[in-house]
Amino acid sequence: MIVMLILKELSINKIRDAEKRRIRQTDNYITVCMNTWLLCEACIQMFYYYKDDDHQDDVVKVSAMKRMFTQISTGDSLKRQVGIPNAGNHVLGLPIKSKDVQSVQTECEKFAREILQLKGISQ
Repeated sequence: MIVMLILKELSINKIRDAEKRRIRQTDNYITVCMNTWLLCEACIQMFYYYKDDDHQDDVVKVSAMKRMFTQISTGDSLKRQVGIPNAGNHVLGLPIKSKDVQSVQTECEKFAREILQLKGISQ
């Protein structure tokens, strides 16, 4: 699962215009989505479930998420990817599905403090 926090204001019109051009150029929705992500320059945190080859996300390929993450235009200092190995599920932040919601919350707070420089976030 990709849970992304995009907390910096984006140029939505820039992305929408690019999407419209690419939709006209291709019927491949995945290409449209990937090309849109390439335009993203916002602060991003991506979570994924991966413990080992037998215990990982069965909805989205972790390798595809990681590949997409490296292609996002956001500078490395403003983006973070976090594996949640004990989640046990694609749905990472929902207590009725995930076995490790606390790690997701802790990492979100850490991201807010360290990357977004927000004050008043508990430690």
